[in-house]
Amino acid sequence: MTSSRNPMKPIDRLRSKDLEANGLWQFADDAEGIEGQDETSVVPVKARHIPMHANSLFVAADFLTSEGRKFLGLVQISTESDVRISPGAIVTTKVYAPLPDPNHWMSDSVLQFTESRLELSRKALYPLRYTLRHFIEGENEHRSGVFELGKTDA
Repeated sequence: MTSSRNPMKPIDRLRSKDLEANGLWQFADDAEGIEGQDETSVVPVKARHIPMHANSLFVAADFLTSEGRKFLGLVQISTESDVRISPGAIVTTKVYAPLPDPNHWMSDSVLQFTESRLELSRKALYPLRYTLRHFIEGENEHRSGVFELGKTDA
């Protein structure tokens, strides 16, 4: 697994065109100190599949809301010892809307922020189905699942 150091950008500046061009992203270890970059900066990963034994990757995913609206976005995935998939964000041409991690103390304020960015209520959004756009190494089907409020997928 190798990274392309261009284009590096803060994760909340990712847009749908970025995910269409590169479906795998990781935090840029060397971003701090570079003008316009910080600890939230990500870089595309040049790999065909989601590798095993990876700590934290962001993977493009197709989302389907409870009301049938389709969005592109990303999930966070760890394959260190087992596969763990966590909410990431819905990403449009104009908006990065983070999805709350139900285990995080700020999950309700994140959800309120996302509702306003997408102009959707939590009832219209959840349960939120996802399908990864990349295979996990050794698998031949795209993983899918459901994020529900108050529950993690993994």
